[in-house]
Amino acid sequence: MSVEAPDPKSFKTWDEAFQYPIPAVRRMEQQLRGDLTANRDRLRTLVGASYRELLGTAEKIIQMDEDMQGVEKQLGSISRRCNSRMVEKVGNNFRTWNSTAKTEDHERYAFASQLSILQSCPLVISRLLRQGGSVLIATKVLVLSRHLHKALSLMEGAPPVLDKLRNRLSFLRSKLLRHIDRQLSSPSPTPSVLVDTICAYSLATSSTPTDVLRHFHHVRAEAIFAQLENRHDTVLKALRLYARTLHDTRSIFPHSLGEALLKLRSQPLRKDPSLRALTELNIDIHEEWISTDVKNFIPWIRHDDLSRQQSDRLVESWAAKTFASLVKRLRALLNNVEDFPALILLRTQILQMWFSAQKDVAGSTASDPVQELRTVINDQLVRLIRGRASRLRSVCAEIIETFESSKRDGEMSTESLWAISPASADLANGAVLFKQAVLDRLHGKSSDLRQVIVSYYEWLDLMDQVSVMIRELRNQSWDDDLEDEEDESGLEARNVQLSEDDPNMLEGELDSAITSTFGKFENALEEQIEEKASGLDSSQTVYVLRVLREIRQKLPQHGSTDDFGLALVPALHEDLAKMASSRVLGTYERGMKELVRTRKSPSRGLWEGSPPLPVLPSPLLFKFLHSLATDATEYGSDVWSPSATNVLRRTIRVNLERAFQDLLSTHQNGKLVNGSSATDKELSSELGNEDRNGHPKEVDHKAQDRSESSLERENLMQLLFDIMVIRNAFDAPDLREERHGLEEIEATLTAKVQMGELTSRLRKGAQDYWKRTSLLFELFSFR
Repeated sequence: MSVEAPDPKSFKTWDEAFQYPIPAVRRMEQQLRGDLTANRDRLRTLVGASYRELLGTAEKIIQMDEDMQGVEKQLGSISRRCNSRMVEKVGNNFRTWNSTAKTEDHERYAFASQLSILQSCPLVISRLLRQGGSVLIATKVLVLSRHLHKALSLMEGAPPVLDKLRNRLSFLRSKLLRHIDRQLSSPSPTPSVLVDTICAYSLATSSTPTDVLRHFHHVRAEAIFAQLENRHDTVLKALRLYARTLHDTRSIFPHSLGEALLKLRSQPLRKDPSLRALTELNIDIHEEWISTDVKNFIPWIRHDDLSRQQSDRLVESWAAKTFASLVKRLRALLNNVEDFPALILLRTQILQMWFSAQKDVAGSTASDPVQELRTVINDQLVRLIRGRASRLRSVCAEIIETFESSKRDGEMSTESLWAISPASADLANGAVLFKQAVLDRLHGKSSDLRQVIVSYYEWLDLMDQVSVMIRELRNQSWDDDLEDEEDESGLEARNVQLSEDDPNMLEGELDSAITSTFGKFENALEEQIEEKASGLDSSQTVYVLRVLREIRQKLPQHGSTDDFGLALVPALHEDLAKMASSRVLGTYERGMKELVRTRKSPSRGLWEGSPPLPVLPSPLLFKFLHSLATDATEYGSDVWSPSATNVLRRTIRVNLERAFQDLLSTHQNGKLVNGSSATDKELSSELGNEDRNGHPKEVDHKAQDRSESSLERENLMQLLFDIMVIRNAFDAPDLREERHGLEEIEATLTAKVQMGELTSRLRKGAQDYWKRTSLLFELFSFR
């Protein structure tokens, strides 16, 4: 059972604590230690909270002690000066000075005092201008010095120093007026400083408010035009200064200026507190000796000759004239801007600035300033769009230059795909360079062609940049500066103009410029091709085809360019097909005539079936197909697109049809020569049945006729099989309407050799052969 610990606070002596068991004593110890800790924390908190107040109280006590010492010192000084001896001395001095002022030396003292002030005036004016002091105070000093100089000049015995002072003051007056003009042309002065500056000009030149307003507008106009003579980024400063001028004019003229001028006429100039505060002049000392005219001089300036109606008329006239000149200079300045994004940014900044200052410029001009600014900027944007689009001419010039050089330098050889050495190629980063080299070789991209592609892609990037900037114009919002609900009526019209009409107009100009440029590009290529039509070689044809292919693979998104180059391609394909087939066609036509007249059938031993029929083309046809595929591939496999291949098939078919028709016509119209046919004569020559005079010996004509008829039929059957193979080789879906020529020749030969039901077997053999061997002639293996 635990013993409850008593409260230690109830003990009278410490001995009473040890009358309890040890556990109870330990609990009392813990309780006492806890109370001590709590009291210590509470005391620390109280002292910390009162420490700042104690410090403040101590500082106030020290300050009060210093103030008491100062008061005691002042009281002691006053008591020393107020004794009877000091007062008597001051009275004696005053009587002495008063008696001196009444003497005949008064004029000399007056001259000295005024000359002292006059000599100090240039120093004061120079200091104020140098240190950026008030120009109004400097002007007051100038006016005071002018009247002091006049008063001194009328005295007898004026010293020559007055002429030097006059010249000095004249120079300072010019300097002061230039300083005033600089302050008037600056947009930074506050309204109060600007009013003082305008008053200073009026006081220095004795100008009326109307004259001051005209001068203020003239200075501001010169400052605006000076900004537009520099870089285009100063346009915003010029427009801000124009808007600030309108704001300052309406806030200052005529009331604020009239009140300030009226204040200048309220008291004599010598009593002006700003002049009396200038220690260099010491007016409070010398004013007793100043002449009466100078002492009582009050500036006389008309302050009421300008009414609100007159001020508004002057402002409107100046605003219209200045804005017209500003727009004209802005147009000339923007003609030198060639950076499209910079001009777009400038457009945004100009319009945002104008809308923010719309209250200040509202009603200042009869025309619509926003519309004029839009017209100027849009004209420059259109000029840049057309200029960027016309840069495609440089790409065309590169193509024509390469076109000309290929004619002078001969054939432009196509680099072989197998000429790339993997050992010397850069295989880093996934062999990007190696794969690019393979693709360039595969597509026939020579160094000249790659340069043209790079130039074209650079031009395309320019067009894409213009398109992106126009798209950004559509996303701009012009309601950020909307403050009054009354402006909501024009907000929708503003957004339509700036975010819809302008982008639509620019996009239309972009489409028109790209379409026109591509049209001129295509016409230039067409003229170049027509000019070289008589001497166009294979390298030029292949080069133009590759250029058209690369450009058509990435046409611009704007403009009507989908049919670019399509009108040129058929003629180029025709030229390419003629160049690729001219050699092999001539060889095949000559060989075909020999094949029909030969006395033996080269492929007769390979015939199959019962009765035997050809299952393989003649060696002549095989060589023809192989040579044709080889010659065509030498121009580059990349140029043989499906349409080019179809043109080549059509060219081959047309030429072979004509050759077959000529061959059949010659065969059917064969005549006897000197009592025997040409075939008989050749046969006699081959068999050696001629006498000494070269005449054929008598032979067995019946056996000879049977042999010739059989041989002729075999040759014609072989020719028929070749024609069927040709039809399979040069057939295409696009050419199905043009196959009547070979079909008629096939039908003629079929009837001539009396094939009958064997025709289908022969045709199937030709189809099977082409299926087996078409990949040998890769150019014709695909439809």
